[in-house]
Amino acid sequence: MPDSECSYFIRNTPTRRLLAGGRIVSPRYPSDYPPNIRCSYTFIGRSDERIVISVQSLLLSHRDLSNPSNSTTQSCVYETSLLSSFDRVLVHSLPLDRWKEANLLARICGTLYSFQIISEGPNLQLTFISLPFRPKDGGFLIEYVFVKRFSVAPQAWTATTAVPFEQRAMQETVREFFDHMKNLQKVNLPKDAADEVFLRNPSNTNILNSDSASLQQGCNAPEIVEVIIDSHQTEEGVLTSPRFPELYPKCVNGTYYFRGRSGQRVFLKFVLLELGDYERCNEATGQSGDRLYFYDGPSIEMPVQLSVCGSRQSVFLPEAERQRASTQNLAIASSGSYFTMLFTSDEFAGKFEFGFRLEYRFQNLLTWDTIANQKAMVNNSLKTKKERVVYFNYHLQTLAMSPTSGISTAASNLYIFFGKPKV
Repeated sequence: MPDSECSYFIRNTPTRRLLAGGRIVSPRYPSDYPPNIRCSYTFIGRSDERIVISVQSLLLSHRDLSNPSNSTTQSCVYETSLLSSFDRVLVHSLPLDRWKEANLLARICGTLYSFQIISEGPNLQLTFISLPFRPKDGGFLIEYVFVKRFSVAPQAWTATTAVPFEQRAMQETVREFFDHMKNLQKVNLPKDAADEVFLRNPSNTNILNSDSASLQQGCNAPEIVEVIIDSHQTEEGVLTSPRFPELYPKCVNGTYYFRGRSGQRVFLKFVLLELGDYERCNEATGQSGDRLYFYDGPSIEMPVQLSVCGSRQSVFLPEAERQRASTQNLAIASSGSYFTMLFTSDEFAGKFEFGFRLEYRFQNLLTWDTIANQKAMVNNSLKTKKERVVYFNYHLQTLAMSPTSGISTAASNLYIFFGKPKV
């Protein structure tokens, strides 16, 4: 905003068709932020949108007032202790007019990573407070995105009681925003009426006063990953998602091609499968959430054999919250020598998005390395040149899709016969 050191107004306009997002940072980031400063970040979305705020990195200073030389970076989410002094980011509502009180939703301070906030409605404000004490160490990087209301579920926030200096800071943020909007509108409306007209009917102007807050289209330029695994090079191994065991990045489009020799099949067994929040999976469109697609053939042009979205059975969820269907021990096999897997991640950063670790194996359909009774069965069936038997035994977990129960699994041995065995 004009005449302000670090107050930013970020609006998603009705004329923009695609999802919009970007990032905000603390003053002087990545260098240390200054003392004794208040910064505001106001997000205005369309009436059918929510705002998703994802903390990527946050390191704010803290001073123990009982020992002024003791500056720490301990975690202090929702810290309210009167015996300590923390720089903080306040997440709060934007009221319909300047004279109403904002509701404090969350107080963030200390050291924090991978924290996410989803707004109830299309508007949200953040107020950053750097207290007067020195020295300062750190800063923050926060990503935001405007999304359709139906694509994400809002978080249930209970209003937090703000201490007096927090209330004053939020009031200044709210009034600063409405003063700025009055100057933009340049219309002769009663004060409260002008406020309400803007909040319910935002204009097409796009205002951004931060170099770091430039709008980006959601996943317009995904990170492309292509991996070819050929059985001429290796017949078994391990495959992981990008950056594993760290969280995989947003906006990934990874294609994994498995190419076996003639007469081979491809077998995949997942040791770990963590694709984040399954509540973001919109089965009606098939485009939301982080997903794996499996194609029984050489490319993604083939029909989808199976898709998995999110982690209903995450090992990080309390056991009582886990869905009955499990994909943690997912195993899948091709019907021929080629198989393709597609991994996509959306524009949201969420908790527990560690990705996958799988074991792959190319296996010949005709195998003579079997136990004695299996060998006898094959030998007895090959007494004439006109008869041929191919026997393969593989312990496989198969999946079936049910509209009522989701994914159901069953462990079984897979037997394949060709020809006419002698009885």
